[in-house]
Amino acid sequence: MRMALSASRAAFASRAAIKTLLGRHGAAVQIQVAGLKATYGEKYPYPEPFPYEKRRYTFFDELREDTRKRFNENSKVIVVEGNAGVGKNDFARRIAHNFDLKFIPGVTEDDIFVTQNKFDLRSTDSCLPEEAQCYTNAKLFHDSNPQRGTAVKLQYQYYCARFIQYFNKALLHLLSTGQGVVIVRSPWSDSVFADAQRQMGWLTKPGYQWYRDVVQHSICYVLKPHITLYLDAPVEVCMERAKAKGNEAEKGPNFTADYMRRIESNYKERYLPSIRNRQQVLEIDWTNIGDDLDMDVITDEIADLNLDNCDPQWTESSRNAFGQMRMDYTDPNGETAMHVSVPLPYHLDEIMETEDIRRLKTRVQQEHPAMQYRPGFAKELGDSVPRFNLF
Repeated sequence: MRMALSASRAAFASRAAIKTLLGRHGAAVQIQVAGLKATYGEKYPYPEPFPYEKRRYTFFDELREDTRKRFNENSKVIVVEGNAGVGKNDFARRIAHNFDLKFIPGVTEDDIFVTQNKFDLRSTDSCLPEEAQCYTNAKLFHDSNPQRGTAVKLQYQYYCARFIQYFNKALLHLLSTGQGVVIVRSPWSDSVFADAQRQMGWLTKPGYQWYRDVVQHSICYVLKPHITLYLDAPVEVCMERAKAKGNEAEKGPNFTADYMRRIESNYKERYLPSIRNRQQVLEIDWTNIGDDLDMDVITDEIADLNLDNCDPQWTESSRNAFGQMRMDYTDPNGETAMHVSVPLPYHLDEIMETEDIRRLKTRVQQEHPAMQYRPGFAKELGDSVPRFNLF
């Protein structure tokens, strides 16, 4: 079976057009020292995981455990990128299955507007004036005047959500268990969408510059992925798939082929070339969604990649450095969140709220029990143990 799949690689390469952007076949002989091992649905023998989801990793844990000893050939971060609607989540899930990695879906609006107590901030919109409501994708794509620049606030929220997800779900899981991850999009690629929106005129120049400052002052803290897989399909195909999902936001008049082409162009002309020097990048033609045989061949291609060009922090960081990372990543409201904290842009009306709006939102949203208590400790929501008020 393995020989048959290897023999089919040449045929599949012309059909699925797998293209390595890094020229890994440039040398006559190449010794692989940092690849992945495909399991095709079988379990990989990872070490006993640290229960990071149940308790925090502390200084005393760091004294007892050298995080680096958890690393193995499958302790890798794979990011799946691509235009809206191309099929990233399904593809990433299948790749994770073939390598026994943890699958982490892409960030959604729920990650932005739903609190840990399951309180949806969007549910209060009917009680607030328009300028105080949550600005969602549906509002952006139906906005009769997107040029006012309000989209920068939503893009900033997406960036923060992707940043914290990458820390607290992807990297923390890998460092605590040794199991690698496949994640849909990353904080680095978030700028692809900000650039497209700026090109469409939806972000003002000051708002866009403030967003870029946020990214520049936070992204430097992050361990880079080992592999990026870019799913490529014509814009028309992506739009058809996106609208077939029934997402009302993507049925709006501002969700256009022009916007999608700008996203595609920013991926191919700016983003993918910019990340070549610290990870492997594969482009995969996903015009026709691959079957199981196609996925096996893609899996073979990924397993053959030489990952020597990965971020040096993965191999050169000290025991103490990895231990400190795990302590920081455990608390989503601690050091991780501070990395995306920048001075408030008081000069930007599209981001800052008036005092009257702030007070109104505080009454409507912040005084709700789900916002006043830590998850699991709000008696008004049926929780049995009271907790001190956070505000």
